[in-house]
Amino acid sequence: MVDRCDFIICYINPNVGTFGTMEELTTAVRMKRPIFLVVEGGKKKTPLWIFGMLPHKYIYDSFEDVKKVLTSIDTGAKVLDSDRWRLFKPELR
Repeated sequence: MVDRCDFIICYINPNVGTFGTMEELTTAVRMKRPIFLVVEGGKKKTPLWIFGMLPHKYIYDSFEDVKKVLTSIDTGAKVLDSDRWRLFKPELR
C-alpha cells in the first residue's frame, strides 16, 4: 500500500529479520514518500545500510518522538520538507 499512502511510519527491530518491511521501506524511499522510521534501540542500533537510503533526520528513537514531529507539522510549528512531501497547494511547495 506504499503507492497509496501519504506518509510512512515504519518500525524496525534490528534483531528480527523483517524482509517485507525492508522491501516496503525501499519502495517508499524510491517513491519519495515521507518516512518516519522508528528503530528499536535508536539511531545507534540502526543498520548502516539504512543511513545510505534515508537521511538520519527521518530516524527516530520512539513512537513518541514521531508523534511530536507529526503534531508540530499539523499545528504549523514545523515547516514541511518539500523534497519528500508531495504538496498540491503551490504556496506550500
